Amino acid sequence: MWHRYSSELRKAVLTAVEYAQSRGERDISTRHLLYGIWHADGDAAAILRRTGVDDLSFVNAFEAVEACEKPLNGPLPTLTRAAREVVDGAYVLARDYGDNYVGDEHILLSMLQNAAAGDGGRILRELGLVWERAWRELVDIQGSRLQAPGGIEVSKLARRRRAAGFAKAMKNVQQFAWASVNYRRHPFLPYLMFRKRTLDNPYPFYAGLRKKPIYWDGLINQWVVSGYKEVTAVLQEPRFSHQQFTLSTWDIAELPDIVTREFRSLNSRLGTQMLFLDGARQTRLRSLVSKQFTPRVIARMEAQIQEITDELLSGPANAGRIELIADLAFPLPATVIARMLGVSDTDSTALKKWSDDFATYIGGETSMTQDHAAYSSMRDLTVYFQTAIDERRASPKDDVITLLISAEDNGDRLTDDEIIANCLLMLAAGHETTTQLIGNGMLALLRNPDQLARLRASPELMPSAVEELLRFDSPVQWTSRVTREAFEWNGHTFKKGQLVNVCLAGANRDPGQFTRPDDLDISRDEGRHLAFGYGPHFCLGAALARLEGQIALRSLITRFPNLRLSTDKVEWQGSFAFRSLTQLHVELR
Repeated sequence: MWHRYSSELRKAVLTAVEYAQSRGERDISTRHLLYGIWHADGDAAAILRRTGVDDLSFVNAFEAVEACEKPLNGPLPTLTRAAREVVDGAYVLARDYGDNYVGDEHILLSMLQNAAAGDGGRILRELGLVWERAWRELVDIQGSRLQAPGGIEVSKLARRRRAAGFAKAMKNVQQFAWASVNYRRHPFLPYLMFRKRTLDNPYPFYAGLRKKPIYWDGLINQWVVSGYKEVTAVLQEPRFSHQQFTLSTWDIAELPDIVTREFRSLNSRLGTQMLFLDGARQTRLRSLVSKQFTPRVIARMEAQIQEITDELLSGPANAGRIELIADLAFPLPATVIARMLGVSDTDSTALKKWSDDFATYIGGETSMTQDHAAYSSMRDLTVYFQTAIDERRASPKDDVITLLISAEDNGDRLTDDEIIANCLLMLAAGHETTTQLIGNGMLALLRNPDQLARLRASPELMPSAVEELLRFDSPVQWTSRVTREAFEWNGHTFKKGQLVNVCLAGANRDPGQFTRPDDLDISRDEGRHLAFGYGPHFCLGAALARLEGQIALRSLITRFPNLRLSTDKVEWQGSFAFRSLTQLHVELR
């Protein structure tokens, strides 16, 4: 998240670090952050001064409140737990206010939201500042600066906003007026304004994006590509690099290591995965790993996948109901990829947690707490797979790790770091996409009973049905690229290091490519969907995901003729990049 910050916040963080170091204090607390934003002289300091705070009263409040935040005492300096919570809260506020950055004012408001959680909040309370007063002062300071209004899903925040009074309400009216005028220039506004509603059903939003199938959005400072023709062209153009974790212009260079170390470490590890490489390096890794994922190799796994599926369905069959995600959609692909890697079943819980943290990080819009969780899981996974590599060298097994160790192409072998990075990729990607395919696919069939009846009557349509389900509600909604150089392309001028958001799911609903794209048609034969990507980074595990999806859906449909949803209401996870259900309750009889 630290690529979204204001210059005042950058100055505040640097000052906070210097202040902590001058006092011989190792970890950065909310006290240090508050000291930093006071001396940054941004909107946060202006709020404090407008409420009567001066240098003397600020120092007196600091001295009156005893420091109580405990350092984490980790191997390296870091933020305290309360400081992480404040930063996370600031990110949520910035997002819900429609600001495309995190500023010092968001840090101040976050401290006030939970004033008892850290030293900074207690100091502000000592100064007599409350959230509603701070908000009113911020509205006055920022005046008519118009941003897309905040999200509607945070009830406590909504109540506090209502309590802030008439000035804030007027600002919201101005924001909606601005949004209606500027929608044509900023098609991303619906997402910024109604994030949860958009994530629950993103396809009307994507239809709006396709009116400008490729454009630069100043609100999010990124290119957005959503038309089928444009998406396929971008995914084949080598100047749009997949090395977004190493080539992008996320401006973290001027921030101290204490707040960027984990971010840099994560990106460095991601940068060795074949998914985030280009050219010769990507081709080399893909050629060495792909031998384990050819359609012929995958086809030999059909009996094993069917056996796992039957075992997983035995309990729900007796109960007469199933929570499809937890009981089948997740454990089936997770078990398959774990066995391919030679992972013990007893380690599955830890591995799920680690891979979920990593998938959340890749999915975008993470908080600092989520970044830290991904960093910790990456560290644990590295140790886990390094141990596995050492064991396989001493005692080879019939699994993918052993095959990767021995894989050779013209004398070239994978390094341990490359094996670890791509085992991590296979672990996360090996179940995420298939889990979403099974869950989203079954939901689509149950909501389209005519297509479910067709599939029951003509089971030979299952392969085409899976392809249509992948197109209709794509597991991976977005991917991204970064421009590796400045260039002119298709009438647009790109600068070096710009991020490019590529909407795979929007392209899969493009009426220029698919007839009646919003209708589910399990016999559709209109060309290639983009659910597995396109070009040199086409999903290596596509054949495995297709097979697992076909077996799972076929088993459900043939074994349980009376399938129906337990409730019409479903909950989607709040991921921008991935489309996945939290749960799906289905009656089996």
